[in-house]
Amino acid sequence: MKIEILKRIGLGAVVAGGLMLGTIGEVSAQRGQDRGNDSDTKRSEERRGAAPQQSRVQQQRQQQSRLEQQRQQQQRQQQARQQQAQQQQRQQQSRLEQQRQQQARQQQAQQQQRQQQSRLEQQRQQQARQQQAQHQRRQYDRQQYQPIWQQRQRQYNNRWANWQAIQAQRQRQLQQQRRLAYLRYQQRYWEQIRRDQIRLAQARYHNDLIYNHRYYRGGQYYYTSQYGAQMLQDALNRGYEEGYWAGRADREDGWGYDYRNSYGYNDASYGYDGYYVPIDEYSHYFREGFRRGYEDGYYSRNEYGYYDNGRYSILGAVLGTILEVVRF
Repeated sequence: MKIEILKRIGLGAVVAGGLMLGTIGEVSAQRGQDRGNDSDTKRSEERRGAAPQQSRVQQQRQQQSRLEQQRQQQQRQQQARQQQAQQQQRQQQSRLEQQRQQQARQQQAQQQQRQQQSRLEQQRQQQARQQQAQHQRRQYDRQQYQPIWQQRQRQYNNRWANWQAIQAQRQRQLQQQRRLAYLRYQQRYWEQIRRDQIRLAQARYHNDLIYNHRYYRGGQYYYTSQYGAQMLQDALNRGYEEGYWAGRADREDGWGYDYRNSYGYNDASYGYDGYYVPIDEYSHYFREGFRRGYEDGYYSRNEYGYYDNGRYSILGAVLGTILEVVRF
């Protein structure tokens, strides 16, 4: 009996314990579920909280990336500017170097030119000394000078014969062109040449010649007497006056500026005296005066000469630039 009761009591305890364990298991499961739910909620909340943070991190990374790109771009631009500045500096240095080289070449050329001029001047001076030593007060008496004068007379007469034929031809041409003013000028010039020819045919000279004057022309010195020096100055003055009349005649006829085709310029012997200087020397200075006088006469001005007492003469300052005679 007692045993039966104990069995029932043990069976009840087992059942009660099982129930208690089931209840405890249920409670534990509920608690575990609650904890899982809380964990899910927490994780969800954490995920919801982490999303803005991740967005901020991503934005920060993007901003850092943009800043890095800007920094790299600025570095590239700065490098490009530095390279451009260096290139410009090199170009500037190259230009400066070219300028220095050009200046050096110019200075060298100028120095060479000065040296060349100095050598030429030394050569001229040496030539002058040699010629001066050779012509030192060379003196001719009338008998010694007679052959020279006769040779010059023959040269002048040959020119005279040629110009006689030319004068007639030019006169017909001027008449056809109706250049009346120039025709009058040419006839007047021709009459002066005829008087010169008669004068030279009758000339007699009694003075001796001393070559104690010197002038420079065409790269060399020439020597003459005081009478020869005066004759060359007269050639310049006569040439200027005849050139003035010729230029004014062309202007009055409405003819173009052309002194080289003038009768007086081509002849260039008016006033010549064969005893003192060669005809070529006289003609050279006659033409130098003629072309300046022609310019003044054609343009009706007095740039190279002046008018005084019925005559046109070249200015002394102009004459000195053309012919400088030195007595030694």
